[in-house]
Amino acid sequence: MVVLCHARWFLLGTPSQDLAEWLLAPGGAGVDIFFVISGFVMVYSTRKSTGNLQYTVEFLVKRFLKIWIPYAAVGLIYFYSTRGASAFTIPNLIWVAKSLAFIPPDVTALFYYGSGLTPVAWSLNYEFYFYLVLSVSLLFGSLRWLAFGLWMFFFVYIVPVYDRGFFSTLPMSSIDSTSAYLQMMTNPIIIEFIAGICVGFMYLSPLKFRSVAMSRIAIMFAIGLGAWAWATHFRNVNSISYYGIFAVLIVLVLSIASKSKDIQVPKCLIWLGNISYSLYLVHLLVNHELAMLLQKFGMGQIVNTWGHVILTTCTSLVVAAISHHVLETIVHDRARDYMLGKIRLFSGSRKPAESNSATQA
Repeated sequence: MVVLCHARWFLLGTPSQDLAEWLLAPGGAGVDIFFVISGFVMVYSTRKSTGNLQYTVEFLVKRFLKIWIPYAAVGLIYFYSTRGASAFTIPNLIWVAKSLAFIPPDVTALFYYGSGLTPVAWSLNYEFYFYLVLSVSLLFGSLRWLAFGLWMFFFVYIVPVYDRGFFSTLPMSSIDSTSAYLQMMTNPIIIEFIAGICVGFMYLSPLKFRSVAMSRIAIMFAIGLGAWAWATHFRNVNSISYYGIFAVLIVLVLSIASKSKDIQVPKCLIWLGNISYSLYLVHLLVNHELAMLLQKFGMGQIVNTWGHVILTTCTSLVVAAISHHVLETIVHDRARDYMLGKIRLFSGSRKPAESNSATQA
């Protein structure tokens, strides 16, 4: 979805601009769906956590490596590709160091006070911050979600209200601070993670549709409403009260419906889901490199066509598949096993902290 959203940029200033904007711009809602699903998955995968230190450390290491390895590899290539020799200046090296630590390097960045090695890195800063707070919350054992909720309530609601006198769900809202990290911590887009957590609890509850027929109707309604929002550009902003409404609805309905109906997902969509993170990372690099390559060979006019949208999308899928296999599977698995081995050696344990799905996520 996000790949298509960004592909519309190729058609700016062309007769197809309005059509591309109408057809592709709502793809930005993919970020909202990603945030909601992240909250949902964390509820499910940590449901058996007892709060011991080894479990918490292993959890954070796994989540960090999962997103950091592909991001570092693709991000550094993109950063150098777009900046050339200037990438090695002191300001840019500081930018790189902050980005690799998921610290927003630019408080003035347009996209929700984040930025990083690539234009999409802002969302990864929020993702890791979510994992970081959740990791600390896990130490509270059965009270982990209370601790997590109090932390989020303080920074997402109390601090902004105290600072500016009112609360807003718009992600462009900011507080009077020069700290990019504090701006991120208080940004209301974080509510989408919290919404995903709520959906996760509803999934684990006895709540379910009474029949397969009701499940089918609910699924059709949720998808239909999402399609309507896409076609009408209804609330065309990344926010819990805009795109987020439909992201929460779709994830909620599909998760509850799956408890009473076996939802058959086409293999192509499963494959697309598997490579989605790499696709999210590599597509802007592919877009940039293909545009430069075509211009080098005197075919720059092709860039501003629908054909180029198809070319970049297909190429991104291929590169993403390679990235997923190499970075997310081979490199990640080896790095994860090495780090977990060191943690268990240090703790005197040869086994995972807990034998449940959370330690394997």
